[in-house]
Amino acid sequence: MRNSFLALLLILCATFIISCDGSRGKYLAAAKIHDAYGFIDETGKFIIDPEFEAAWSFIKGSAVVKKDGHYGVIDKNGYWLTEPVYDSVIPFSATCFIVIKDSVFGFAEHGTGKEIIAPRYEQVYYYTNDLCVIQKGRALGIVNSTGTIVCQPVLQDLKEMNGRMATVIQSDTTNEMDMLWNLIGEGNLKRGLINAKGEFVTACKYDEIFDDAANGYYYPFIRDEKYVNDSVVNDVPVMIGTYGIIDSTGKVICDPLYNELPVYGDGMFRVKLNGKYGYADASGHVTIPPQWEFAVAFSEGKAIVSSNGNSSIILKDGSVVKSNLGDGTGMYRFFNNRARCRSNDGKYGFMDSRGIRIIAPVYDAADDFTDGFAVVSKDNRYGVIDTSGKFEIEAEHEFIYYLGDGFYQVKNKEGNAGVMNTHGETIIQLNFDNVFHLQKNYFMVESEGLSGCYDITGKQIYPASSQMQLFFVRGRSLVSKDSKTGMIDSTGKYIFPADYDSIGYFFNGFTTLYKNGVYGAADSTGKIIVNPNYIELRPFLNGYAVFRKKGKFGFLNSSGEIIAEPEFEDIGAFVNPDRAKFE
Repeated sequence: MRNSFLALLLILCATFIISCDGSRGKYLAAAKIHDAYGFIDETGKFIIDPEFEAAWSFIKGSAVVKKDGHYGVIDKNGYWLTEPVYDSVIPFSATCFIVIKDSVFGFAEHGTGKEIIAPRYEQVYYYTNDLCVIQKGRALGIVNSTGTIVCQPVLQDLKEMNGRMATVIQSDTTNEMDMLWNLIGEGNLKRGLINAKGEFVTACKYDEIFDDAANGYYYPFIRDEKYVNDSVVNDVPVMIGTYGIIDSTGKVICDPLYNELPVYGDGMFRVKLNGKYGYADASGHVTIPPQWEFAVAFSEGKAIVSSNGNSSIILKDGSVVKSNLGDGTGMYRFFNNRARCRSNDGKYGFMDSRGIRIIAPVYDAADDFTDGFAVVSKDNRYGVIDTSGKFEIEAEHEFIYYLGDGFYQVKNKEGNAGVMNTHGETIIQLNFDNVFHLQKNYFMVESEGLSGCYDITGKQIYPASSQMQLFFVRGRSLVSKDSKTGMIDSTGKYIFPADYDSIGYFFNGFTTLYKNGVYGAADSTGKIIVNPNYIELRPFLNGYAVFRKKGKFGFLNSSGEIIAEPEFEDIGAFVNPDRAKFE
C-alpha cells in the first residue's frame, strides 16, 4: 500500500512539473521592475524573479547577471553556474565573454560560466569580430572567439587586417633603450604576419612588409645594414634593402633578395636584381633572368622590356615576339591585346601584340583599353574608340569617364552630364551635374544638389528631387523631399510616402517609422503594423518588439498587439535562451 502511494505521489509530482514547464514560453527577456532585473516570458510573467542589479540576454542556456555589486552567471532556471565574483564583464563572442576581477582581464564561457582564461591581463582590446588583443606588460597577444590564445603576448603592435593577413610588430621589451628608440621610430622593430585566425604565419624578422592583398601577396623587406639611413631622392625617403615574396597562406616563396618591390601581373612577378629587371613565376622561381634596364609586369601573356633604347615584346617563356619596336614605344601593359605607345612629340597611340602600331599616335591623352574600348582625348575633347581605332563616341565632349558595364559618364562644355553606351547611344540625356553607376542595374543622377535614379535602359525610376542619395537594398530605397523621408521600390512606386521624419531599413521583415516624435512599424509589403504612437520602438526580433510609453517598457507582437503592458523600467529583447549565436 505504501509503495502504491509513493508511486502515485511521484506521478502527481511529475505531472505538476511537466504542466509548469509547459506553461513557460519559448523566449526569455531581461526585464527591470521595482529597480531589480529578472527574466520574463512572452506572457509578461517572471520566470526568474527580479533580484539582480543588471542582466544580459541568455545565450547557450546561460545569462550574465549582477548581484551585490558583482557579476556571475545563471542558468535558464535562475540557478547560479558561477557565483557573482567579477567586478565587470564585457561582451565578446557567442562562445565567451570578457571578465574583469581586481583590475585584470580574463575570459569565461557562455553556457557554463567557467573561466577559459583566468583574469591575468592588464587590458583587452577588440581587434576584429573574431579576435581580441590581450596586453601583458608591454606585450600584446591575441585571443580568438572561442577564448583560445592563438598568439602569446609577444607583440608591440598590430596593423589592420588587409586581405587574409595582417602585419604585426615585435621588439625586445626588456631593453629600455631599444624601447625608447622604438618610440621615436628609430628602433629595431621587426615585422611578421598573422592570419585571420590570429595565428603567426611568418615570424617577426623583417624591417617592413608591403602588401598586395588584392593579388594575395605580401612583400617582406630587409634594410641593407650598410645604409643606416635610407637615401632621399627629391625629399622622398628611398628604402635601401632587399624584397621577398610571401603568398596568401604565409608561405615565404622567395626570401628577400630583390632590389625593388616586385610587381605582380598575370601569374608572374617583375623583379629587379643587380640593377636589371627579369621575371619570377608564382612559386617565386626566376624563370626569365634579370637582363633589362626597364620592364613592365606581364599582362595577357606578354610584357614590354627595354635595354639600350631597344624595346621588345616577350612571352612568359622569355622568347621574343618582336624586338626593335622603335622610338616612342613606351613602357605600358597590354589590355584587350593593345598597349599604349607614345610618339616623340608626346602623342599617344596603341600597338598590338605583334608590336605593330595599329592605332596611330595622334591623341593628347589615352586610357588603357577596358572591355574593348578606350577613352582618348584629341584637341582637348574626349571620345571613345574601339580596338581598331574607330570612334564609337566622337571626340567632342568636355569629359568622359568609364562607369563600367559598357557605360560612360559624358559631360559637355557646359558641365552637364549624361550617360552613353559603347555604341555611342545616349542612355541618359546630358541634363545632370553628375551621374554615378554605384549599383549594377541603376544610375544615380544629381542635379542642383538633389538626387534621382534611372535604370540601365535609361528609364527614369525617380526624378532628381530627393534630398538624400538613392541606394537600393533588397529592391527598396529611401528618398527625401522637403526634409521628409519616404521609401520606394525598384520601379519608383512609393512603399511609404515621403511624409515621415525617418524610416529605418528592414530588419527581420519589419521597419520602424518615425513621425512627429513617435515611432511606429510596418512590414515588408508597406502595411502599417503599428501606427506611430510610441516614444521608443525597437526592431522586431523573434516576432516581438520592445516599446516605451510614459517612461515604461512593454512588448508588442508582430500584429502590433500589446502582449506585455508597459510596466517595466527597462527591458531586453525576447530570445531563445538556448540560442547558439547572437542575432
